[in-house]
Amino acid sequence: MCCRQLIDHNITRALVGCAPTDSRHNDLEVARRRRGSLERPKLVCFHHAGAGSSAFASWQKIIGEAAEVVPVTLPGRDQRKAEPRITDADQLIEELHTQLGDTLNTHPYILYGHSMGGLVAYNFARARERAGLPSPALVVIGATQAPHLASPLQTGLELPDRELLQLLVAHQTLPPQAAQGGRLWEQHVLPVVRDDLHLAQALLTAERTPLQAPLLALAARRDTISPLHGIIEWADYAPAGFTVRTVEGDHLFVHGNKTPQILREAAMRLHTGHIPTEYDPLAMWREAS
Repeated sequence: MCCRQLIDHNITRALVGCAPTDSRHNDLEVARRRRGSLERPKLVCFHHAGAGSSAFASWQKIIGEAAEVVPVTLPGRDQRKAEPRITDADQLIEELHTQLGDTLNTHPYILYGHSMGGLVAYNFARARERAGLPSPALVVIGATQAPHLASPLQTGLELPDRELLQLLVAHQTLPPQAAQGGRLWEQHVLPVVRDDLHLAQALLTAERTPLQAPLLALAARRDTISPLHGIIEWADYAPAGFTVRTVEGDHLFVHGNKTPQILREAAMRLHTGHIPTEYDPLAMWREAS
């Protein structure tokens, strides 16, 4: 089956949809009436390289009662700044099991990962499935190409500091002034980014197998790091169901409101099990491509 046929086949089996904006409140109310005190899902969020859990600071307000946002703080940033950063894939999975296991073993949950975080979400979901632990209801990948594809940022992993900064600026992941270097960028920002790129490289070389959970992939129209044609290849990893959505913006569209709005809709689908007839993911993909 060719890639386009596989995408068509998997998208039509997608388990997650996008409701019109004016239906969100009604969907949640229907869910409450049908399912009573059913717990809202946890929305576990993994940040992009060089960032921290603050990337999701505004999400709970947008997502509201549809899900409980759980931003993951990895060692070496935010309140864990003094701890050594993780660059090993197995160590990362062990850390996540320790940090999240008790919660995810007893609650329905969705995983969202942005850029490097998309690789984290995929590998963590696979690790839980291999261990026989409860699988996510949905894995959402944002601004992340399928793991068999090389990111342009990974090719610059061993570049000197100034050249790596210029590469990051060229792809709009740092502001233009960072290209000139300086203490802030070279001593504080770049070490975190470089370690996260090493972690991403370790995750890219891990075993690649399909997920048991359905997958929703988000692509930005102006993303030069993870373009749409690389993101649709996640279809090969999602036999349980695959959907792709395009949004406005560049690689860091995570800072806008559209992503949490999409995730709010996805969380409400878990409550209602309803995909509106107005939503045609296959038509959306054809239009975007």
